[in-house]
Amino acid sequence: MFHFCKFAKKQDEGILTKFLVYRDLRNRGYTVKDGFGFGSDFRVYGKGDFGEKGAKFLVFGLNEGKQEKIGKLQKKVEEITKMGKEPIIAVIQRQGEIIYYKISRMNFNQNTSKMDMKDFEF
Repeated sequence: MFHFCKFAKKQDEGILTKFLVYRDLRNRGYTVKDGFGFGSDFRVYGKGDFGEKGAKFLVFGLNEGKQEKIGKLQKKVEEITKMGKEPIIAVIQRQGEIIYYKISRMNFNQNTSKMDMKDFEF
């Protein structure tokens, strides 16, 4: 068994992360299929939707403490939302608990023009 885990990790560095997310989603009653690009690990169907509708969510796993470039994350979110899907980040905490975050597109340039900088004086 140890040799298989070692082999699998050589093939895909994030295999353990994917397994933990997959198992958690299945235990919650979701239908989970392979992701199809944009950095997503899985397509996740709403409960009872598989075969009836397309996947509602695209989920990608991230270990707590692992860094992700904001530009890369923004690109993933934009592509996923263009497809009409909801991007979800599954963060695996050091204790093994998985927390899911729904993310959406944000435009920082638009937000800064609306801010009043005097509110940030110390």
